Amino acid sequence: MEKTSQAGVQREATTWERVAWCLNDTGNSAFPLVMITAIYSIYYTDIVVGDPVQGVSLWSIMISASMGVVAISSPLMGALADRKRWRKRLLFTYTILGVLATAACAYVGAGMWLAGLLTIAMANIAFEGSLVFYDSLLPGLTTQERLGRWSGFGWSAGYIGGMVCLILCLPLAKEQDFEAVFFLVAVWWLVFSIPLFWSVHERTPASASDKSVWMQFRDSLRRIRKNPDLFRFFLAFFLYNDGIATTVAFAAIYAKNELGFDMASTIKLLITVQLSAAVGSFCLGFVADRVGQVRTIIGTLFVWCALITAAYFVESATPFWFVAVGVGLVLGATQSCSRSFLAATVSEERAGEYFGFKAVAGKFSAMIGPLLFAFITYVTGSQRPAILSVGLLFVLGLILMFRVDEARAAEVERLSE
Repeated sequence: MEKTSQAGVQREATTWERVAWCLNDTGNSAFPLVMITAIYSIYYTDIVVGDPVQGVSLWSIMISASMGVVAISSPLMGALADRKRWRKRLLFTYTILGVLATAACAYVGAGMWLAGLLTIAMANIAFEGSLVFYDSLLPGLTTQERLGRWSGFGWSAGYIGGMVCLILCLPLAKEQDFEAVFFLVAVWWLVFSIPLFWSVHERTPASASDKSVWMQFRDSLRRIRKNPDLFRFFLAFFLYNDGIATTVAFAAIYAKNELGFDMASTIKLLITVQLSAAVGSFCLGFVADRVGQVRTIIGTLFVWCALITAAYFVESATPFWFVAVGVGLVLGATQSCSRSFLAATVSEERAGEYFGFKAVAGKFSAMIGPLLFAFITYVTGSQRPAILSVGLLFVLGLILMFRVDEARAAEVERLSE
């Protein structure tokens, strides 16, 4: 949390630096909401491919493949960021690549299914990969006692930013001006990322280890395996994040195909989810600092199980709105507390590497869930039975989280330094 000035005086991160860090979430969150969930996903399946069934299959392959690339590369890139003190540099690189690929989606037209798939895959790899370096900056910006709330502030700012961007995109989507939509998302992402690159300082020194990046990766893997609570957290995160990723990837498609939502209604539904998610992330960040990150995660997973069950039985649009509000309240909170749990457990010097391992768990889970969802949909001819597979993931994650002790995990990690 400290930065060494040229005079050798240590100073605390400023409130503006923390706000600038949150604003990056405001910018990049427009990408998954507008591109992955709300507009480009439907644009790709219905217009670019022209066949919703085939489009869903190709979309599932894209999500899984891009997540696989991020999962494989993140631990080593995280270790490199720690070793060279390149967190901001790599975050900048990934951000620019993501912005350019998002803008390139504006040139994808009907029938260009392969170009559209490769372009959105590149953008998704850049977005998901950037989160490793973004998240690893958090431990250096605030105290252990405030990690939960600032992580929550970031998620809340992201949901608000994504919601506002989506609202701005709504009239453009109604006019079928999709080029303008995709350009707007790219500019939004870039503009709100500038404060972080301009103002936030890396406070953790470069690693003094003489090990290669690959050896450091293997060493950290052994450390995780020797820390039972941390290992169980990664397994639990793998499972419940699988459920979250699948929900996010197919929410708009499910609402349209199973419940009869049109494009305008789907976007309004997602705006409602964003608003409730901003409230949930903001409020539960304070709760997490008070009662603990693990207890808060467990509470949200109970709610997830109830909501998935309700979604399975809902057969009309009206009650689905209530389910969507509930999903929003726990959506960001579950992910925010997962981030703050890891930030509170590991050392600042290894934050990039450990968040890289978190990306492995998250991205590989995001590969499996959509494929399973698509397979069940293909076999049954309906997306409704596939919901049950999502619910099972939350149940299994909940069972594992009951055996995670965050204080013990942090102590074991400290003693292994």
